[in-house]
Amino acid sequence: MNYRRVLFCYCLLPLLAGTLIYLLFRNDSWLHDRLFDQDTRLPLLGMEGMIADIVKYQLPDFCWSFSLTAALVVWKNWWGRPIPFFLLYIILIAAGSELIQLSVFNGFTFDIRDLFAAVLAAVLSFFLIIKYEIH
Repeated sequence: MNYRRVLFCYCLLPLLAGTLIYLLFRNDSWLHDRLFDQDTRLPLLGMEGMIADIVKYQLPDFCWSFSLTAALVVWKNWWGRPIPFFLLYIILIAAGSELIQLSVFNGFTFDIRDLFAAVLAAVLSFFLIIKYEIH
């Protein structure tokens, strides 16, 4: 496995993409409020509709879960020991990161689409790395 390529393509780029989406397309985020003043004309694109909502709200979660899964797969491969049910653990972490919003934090909103995006990203990242990167 080329660790640098995997970390760059599967971890860093998705995190960067998710952060840019979060900053440029959402004006109601905590990060946007801290980095920009009220007069800033962001988001750059005034997107509306179902596809726009998926891009604004689910795609950053997808990118985060994709990156986390890639980092965990790299760590597991570097560690070298087999871990039974490793994919199941990754799915539980991805799902748990969304499900925790139901009970612990005020101000966070749980959405079933976020849960689906997180689990889909974890599975996709896992299988892409297994198929194309581990030799």
